[in-house]
Amino acid sequence: MAAGRVVVLNGPSSAGKTTLAHAVRQTVPATTLVVSIDQLMPSVAPTQPRGWALFAALTEATFAAAAAFADAGYDVVVDTVFERAECLATAKAMLARHEHALVAVTCAIDVLEARERQRGDRRLGQARGQVDRVLHDVRYDLVVDTSVSSLDECTERVAALLRRC
Repeated sequence: MAAGRVVVLNGPSSAGKTTLAHAVRQTVPATTLVVSIDQLMPSVAPTQPRGWALFAALTEATFAAAAAFADAGYDVVVDTVFERAECLATAKAMLARHEHALVAVTCAIDVLEARERQRGDRRLGQARGQVDRVLHDVRYDLVVDTSVSSLDECTERVAALLRRC
């Protein structure tokens, strides 16, 4: 079986990465999976201190899972936040043997903050704190702005990229 392809969605909290990842999965073949750090967080004890060491381990586990699924022939959409440059380095190392593409998911700050308030499951100010640091100085294969383009438009652009990887 041929190795699967991987598309990595990176951007600040509340930019629409999770919604976009699931919309892409519904658009492309049934052999496409979504992998996210948010899926792993419930496995961490509530009393476990939240810090960089935990986030780094979760990032590594997320990309290890993506690589394992790709090795098994599945296409993968990864929903993540590159909190530090080390997160990007981990992603590149784990996906070095796989066809992959990086997608920046951006959004106007006022829209991010409104979404953050509506969600109620994020610390207020988290999106503003991430907006300037999580996209890093990286050459992305695609940039989508969810405050300008519709979900359908963003979905089709990412799905087309996944098909081309």
